[in-house]
Amino acid sequence: MACSTSIMLGKCWLILQRRWPVIYKDNHCREPYPEICMRALGPRFKNLASICIQLNQFGICVVFLLLSSKNIQHFLKAFFDINFSFCLLILILALLLFPFTLLKSPEDFWWAAVLSAGTTTIAVILICFGTLMDSS
Repeated sequence: MACSTSIMLGKCWLILQRRWPVIYKDNHCREPYPEICMRALGPRFKNLASICIQLNQFGICVVFLLLSSKNIQHFLKAFFDINFSFCLLILILALLLFPFTLLKSPEDFWWAAVLSAGTTTIAVILICFGTLMDSS
């Protein structure tokens, strides 16, 4: 389903580029889905699409913030025997992550991809090492 939806959205974007080449061909569009809605259904639906996307992103961020805070709380308890307030961890984590939300484009945080690739590699190595230790 995700594959067919992405193909349809890509075809819609190509239609916009063919019909309005001055606007969409060479210019970078920061909000392609609302633009597709505006050309298909009008400005009200552009706003509706923007609202839906923002609510979706907000909900995803809240879930990841809660999950990360709970994982950090369990980590502190298991390894350091520190009882840290879950609510306080949410606030601390939100304040630490807030500056990253102010970055505009992937050009501004290319280093995040390098950092995530490095930490993922380290995690895989540690998992393999832990598996070998458990098997022996």
